[in-house]
Amino acid sequence: MRNVIIPLIFITGIATAVILYGCRTQKQTNGNATSKPTKEVGANPETPPKWSLLREGAVGNAEAETQFIIKTEAEWAKVWKETNQNFEPEPPRPPVDFSKDWIIACMMGLKRSGGYNVRIKDIKAAGDELKVMIENTGPGKNCMSIDLMTYPYAFYTVAHYKQSKVTFNVNAISKDCTD
Repeated sequence: MRNVIIPLIFITGIATAVILYGCRTQKQTNGNATSKPTKEVGANPETPPKWSLLREGAVGNAEAETQFIIKTEAEWAKVWKETNQNFEPEPPRPPVDFSKDWIIACMMGLKRSGGYNVRIKDIKAAGDELKVMIENTGPGKNCMSIDLMTYPYAFYTVAHYKQSKVTFNVNAISKDCTD
């Protein structure tokens, strides 16, 4: 009996370590994390609008990778409901003053493991174009992560901008877990 219990405890400990390692970089609140990095706007028309993280998480329910702008409360309510359809009760929708701000939605789509996240790295204004630089990060080949389907997402508020064209530039990065 003892010969069975010791390996079982060892395997349970390894599985727990893998799960905790895969989740170590995400603060979770009902499957979602929040923080507030902010970029300030300047007086120059070439200066991008102010933007900040509104909400991010690992269970956004978007099957495919997509990025888009949300410009109304009705759109925001619909996207929030779809994003949080697996939570009961649905978490409260973060308030946004659409008379001043819009929302940039970044969805990574379905991932077959943990360890993924999406974020806006920078926003640049160039004439009539607003360039949104997005960083999709995933586990590298030496990384351990939880074997669980995730749908990483992030919502950012962005001050109303004058540019008529928005371009999303996505850069995929693999984490190095050799340390």
